[in-house]
Amino acid sequence: MSNETVTPNSSQSKTFQLLRILFICGCLMGIVLTFVPGIEITHRDMFGEEVQKKTYSSYEVTRLLGERQKVGWQLFYVILFALNIVFVILAIRYPKRWVFISGASIAAFFLLWDFFTPSKEGIEYLLIPRILGYISSAFVLLGFFVKPTSSVPQQV
Repeated sequence: MSNETVTPNSSQSKTFQLLRILFICGCLMGIVLTFVPGIEITHRDMFGEEVQKKTYSSYEVTRLLGERQKVGWQLFYVILFALNIVFVILAIRYPKRWVFISGASIAAFFLLWDFFTPSKEGIEYLLIPRILGYISSAFVLLGFFVKPTSSVPQQV
């Protein structure tokens, strides 16, 4: 008969807590960056001459998509914003591995989409919000490495 007790590994617990906090911070940064102006759009007249440059936030761009009757893309961005909120709530209240893996998978998809989508004429991204967006994505990508604390049997 063996005497085994179940004790959590303290280094795993600290690593889990740190990665969990970084994941949550990344999602929260994504939510905040939605309202930070970071996209500069050049408006042109019907002859192609530059009329004005205006800076928009992602929220304002989503609103403009609705005004231009591109409701599908507008709905897509609204769902993406809602997913950020859902992952923050799930990571706080229900920290299971699938929450972090699915959040990191969505972040990886959009990061790859961002890198491989060609830039459109008349749209420029401001440097600081763009860098903060990449940092936010990097924090969320840490979700691939989050392993909730499990009990490890040890000999007494």
